Amino acid sequence: MPLQPDDDLFLLTFDGRPHQDDATIAGPLAAQLVVWEYAAAVASYLLEADPLAAAERPGPMTLDDGTGEPLFADGDPGRAVEAHTTVPALAGASGLAALLDALASRVGPGEHLALVAYLDPDEARGQGAQVRRLAALLAARCGRPVRVDWGARPPASGNDHPDGCVYLLVTGNVVRDVPVPGRHHRLGMLQLARALGDARDARAAGRPVVRLHLQNRWAGLTRLLDAARGDI
Repeated sequence: MPLQPDDDLFLLTFDGRPHQDDATIAGPLAAQLVVWEYAAAVASYLLEADPLAAAERPGPMTLDDGTGEPLFADGDPGRAVEAHTTVPALAGASGLAALLDALASRVGPGEHLALVAYLDPDEARGQGAQVRRLAALLAARCGRPVRVDWGARPPASGNDHPDGCVYLLVTGNVVRDVPVPGRHHRLGMLQLARALGDARDARAAGRPVVRLHLQNRWAGLTRLLDAARGDI
């Protein structure tokens, strides 16, 4: 027995029985995609709505998908810190110190700041010591705990408490990159892709996210430490 939808509903089925539904769709997936695009256009016409209106509304200053321009680059060319965020309240920051202040103000009572570094955690030869100093300075600035992760897992998954977390992701250029065996890309590209995916997941969980990209890892972290201390 066919369904009898209300008058304001349009019943559409896949591979259903003709003449028992308002419309029946059958065919390969590619063909169905074309049908749905056409259906969306018809629905927009009937509703007198513009399906592209959302793209015309003012949005965040950057998408942070690996292709968007940074909000700003703080520091000398080749050694600067590039800032990315989709949070409108943070996108108006004029510089690195102002952005860190605005980010710290987003960490509320009962919350913490997650500093996720996609860098080398080695304390002597890598950026481990600098990142931990940065975490201590940020903890003093926001008055809340700061957790340090090294990009080993998605920051907004599992038991990471995404509902009480503000994210600062730090990525950086690689001087001596190496290829991934059997692939056409290098480890640096893979690491950046992981960071962008983690940022997307955290945003999808409704958490504030800022990503800072270091054109030069050592100089960029020095610049970050100065900004966190209030020296710039």
